[in-house]
Amino acid sequence: EGGAHLEEEHVHKVYDQIASHFSSTRYKPWPLVEGFIVDIPPDSLVCDVGCGNGKYLGVNKGAHFIGCDRSANLISICNQRGFDALVSDGIRSCWKANTFDYAICIAVLHHFSTVERRIAALNELLRIVRVGGKVLVTVWALEQEKKKYTEQDVFVPWHLQEVTPKKPKKPQYRNPNKKKSDGASSADPSPVVQSPSTLESKAEITSDQESSDSSSSSSAESKQVYQRYYHLFKQGELDELIGHLPNARIEKSVYDHENWYVVFEKTNT
Repeated sequence: EGGAHLEEEHVHKVYDQIASHFSSTRYKPWPLVEGFIVDIPPDSLVCDVGCGNGKYLGVNKGAHFIGCDRSANLISICNQRGFDALVSDGIRSCWKANTFDYAICIAVLHHFSTVERRIAALNELLRIVRVGGKVLVTVWALEQEKKKYTEQDVFVPWHLQEVTPKKPKKPQYRNPNKKKSDGASSADPSPVVQSPSTLESKAEITSDQESSDSSSSSSAESKQVYQRYYHLFKQGELDELIGHLPNARIEKSVYDHENWYVVFEKTNT
């Protein structure tokens, strides 16, 4: 399948290669996601699908979190930090049906390259939660506040830099009741991007470079550039995909700092 091959080359292999450097830039939870997680009742069982380096696995100490990700190297980082996490696919996971009370999938769905695979991933999230369970999904938005994108399917470069071995940064958790004075950063704001060659378009799209995305390619420390595939979601697109699932009811759908954020509930089996 073409979509699966594209994701293998430009998502799975890339994140395994950049895992250490990527993890060093991912330690501050996105406030909107953190707010959702801290409201999860004590003793709930929660799955973080596409957990990355596990920065959300320790936000709510009262709930029981398990993470999964396609990247073995990112899962290794989670395990080194003491989190319960294992390697699993987002479309064909290892979990039994109706296992979890909640599931979160943060900045992951936009890495699936076809409509069918996005719907399959959403359906898998619903499958693993119980009836009445809730799912949170966030994706990059096409409607950027600082940049107008002309295409939805793009490659986003990661400029790999060597990470000096040191004690990993601990995730920074905020007080959810404390009002933030400045603007919250995106879950994974988009730097310079270009269209995938599979779309037969090479037009380069430029936006403000994300400092945590290892800055410009001119850096002397930059060793190699990896291209990550993204599908930028337009307004209403994620809601429409969820609408294909007969057992899902959307509870909340908002735009926040260049991301679409949707919470939906499993209504029946």
